[in-house]
Amino acid sequence: VGTLSANLTRAGWWENVEAGHFETIDDKDHSDEVISFRRDLLRLTKYILKLAPHEPQVAMNRIRDYLKKRTNKQTRQNVSSVGKHFTRLFFGQKKFSEWLSELRIGGDDWNLEVVSPYFDAGHTGTLEALVDVVEPVKTRVFLPTKADGSGLVSKALFESIKSLEGVVWAKPPLEVTRAGNRKTANEALPRFVHAKIYRLWQKTGKQIIVVGSLNMTSPAHSRLKAGNLEASFLVDVSDAGYPRRWWLRPIESEPDEFEENDPEVDSECDSVFLDLAFRFDWSERVFSYYLVEEAAQFKVCEGNGVKVVDVAKPVTNKWVKLSVDISEQVEKLLASTSFVTIKHAKGEWRAMVREEGLSHRPSLMSQLSPEEILEYWSLLSDAQKEAFIAEKLAAEGTLDLQGLSVKTQRYQSQNTLFDQFSGIYHAFERLVKHVSECIEKGRDKEAETRLLGAKYDSLPEFLTKTLEQNDDAVMRYVIFLCAKQAVDRIRGQYASFWDDRPKQRAQLEKLLDNCDQLGLKVELPEAERKEFLEWYQAMFLQMIEQPEAVS
Repeated sequence: VGTLSANLTRAGWWENVEAGHFETIDDKDHSDEVISFRRDLLRLTKYILKLAPHEPQVAMNRIRDYLKKRTNKQTRQNVSSVGKHFTRLFFGQKKFSEWLSELRIGGDDWNLEVVSPYFDAGHTGTLEALVDVVEPVKTRVFLPTKADGSGLVSKALFESIKSLEGVVWAKPPLEVTRAGNRKTANEALPRFVHAKIYRLWQKTGKQIIVVGSLNMTSPAHSRLKAGNLEASFLVDVSDAGYPRRWWLRPIESEPDEFEENDPEVDSECDSVFLDLAFRFDWSERVFSYYLVEEAAQFKVCEGNGVKVVDVAKPVTNKWVKLSVDISEQVEKLLASTSFVTIKHAKGEWRAMVREEGLSHRPSLMSQLSPEEILEYWSLLSDAQKEAFIAEKLAAEGTLDLQGLSVKTQRYQSQNTLFDQFSGIYHAFERLVKHVSECIEKGRDKEAETRLLGAKYDSLPEFLTKTLEQNDDAVMRYVIFLCAKQAVDRIRGQYASFWDDRPKQRAQLEKLLDNCDQLGLKVELPEAERKEFLEWYQAMFLQMIEQPEAVS
C-alpha cells in the first residue's frame, strides 16, 4: 500500500518532481510482524466504501478481507519504541497538527522542512499550527516558482511566511528539478515540484518523514469530514542512512514577480456539482449513468463540446442504461479518451467513464486475419508469439494491422488439404490447452479474454472474421465445428467457469449458432446433405480417448 503525490496524469507519472512511500503487508503465515498502521488503513478503506455505496467495490472489499483475515491483528500500544516511531497512516483522523501531537512529536530540537506546491490563500495559520506542535529550531519552506523564477505565491503570502520566527523560504538543489541528463540540463526547463513532504530531522538523532498527498492547506490538514480526504504515511527513517543535513537551500534572492492571488490545490481540480457516475459495459456495449441525489437536467458531451446526450429527467439511485445510438457514440469516444464533460446549470466539469467487461474491449492493435490468428494460437512459446507480433508491426510500421495481407512465406499455409486441416486442429488444441492452463492456475481473466473476449487473438474475433470470408465453405464449416468442440471441452471440464459468465459468453454462443447454416453451404448432393451433416457433426464433436501406448 502506498501514498503519493502523483495524480493519474502524464505530468504526475513522467514529468513532475513527485514523492511517495510504499509499505508491504505480509500474510500472517509468512510474517508475524505487527502492522502499526493496520487499523488506520481499515478505517480509511471503510470510509471510502461509504463514499460510493452504489458501486460494487469488489477490489476494495478484497483488500479489506485480506487485512481482516490474513494479517497479524495485534496492535501497538505505544507510538514509539526505543526512541523510534512506528509507521502510521494519516487520513484526517484529527487535524494534522493534533494528530502529530498525539504521536508525541514535538519539542525534540527538530529541524523542519516543508515541501508543498500549494498554500492557503492569504493566511499562514496552517503552517503556524504545525510549527506550534513540532517546535522546530529552524524551518525551511519550499518556494514554488515558475520556469522564469517568478513566485507562484502572492507577495503578501511570501512576506507573511518570511516574517514568521525561524522560518525561511528555500528551494531544492538543481539536480532535483533538473529535466533530462546533465548535457541538456541548462537547456531544459526545470520540472514542476508537485511533491508533498514534511521532514523532521536532527543533526545527531532521529529523522521522520511524512509523505503523500498532504498540501500545506487547511482543507488538507483538517479532520476528515471538515476538509479533504488525504492520505500520507509517517515513517521513521532514522536508520535508513540518510545524511543529517538540509534538503532545501535558502533562496539567494527574492523573486522579482509574484502571483496576484495565491493558487490553492483546488485550482488543479474541477468543481463537481452532482454525485454522478458513468460506466460503459463492453460485454453489452451499453453506456449508463448513476445519479445519487435529485437534480435538474444535465448534458453529457465529448471533450470538444459535441453533445452525447441531454438527460432531461434524470432517474436517481439506480443505473440507467442509455440508448444504442448514444452507447455507440461513447464507444467510439473511448478509443481516444476515458473522460466525458458534464454541463449543468451550476457549472461544467469532467467525469471519468468506468469501463467494465474489458476482456470484450477491442484491442488498440487492430484485428489480424483468420489465418494469422490460427498461426498465433499454434505458436508454442511466448517468444515465438512475440516474434510473430513484432514482424507484423514491422511490416506496417504502425499498430494498425487491419487488412494486412500475409506476404511472408513463414506465415502462409501450404496448399495441401492435410496441411490446412492439421493446422486448424493444432491451433485449436493449443487454444484449449492455453485456456485450461489459465483456469487451473487461477488466471480466469486471461482465460476469459482468449475464449470470450474481443481482443485481436480471441475466439469470438476469429469466428467473426471467418464469417466475413466467403471463399471456402468446407474450411469455414470445419473451423466452426472445431470451435464448438473446443467450447464443449472447456464447458465440460470447467463448468463453474462457464456457468459464471452468461453475459460474457453470449456473443460466442450467438456466433456458434451459425455452424448449421455454414454446413448447408457445403457443396453436397441435396438428397444426402441433411443425413450426412447430422452424422458428420455428431462424429466430429465426439471426443475419443487416446489409446494407451503399448510398451
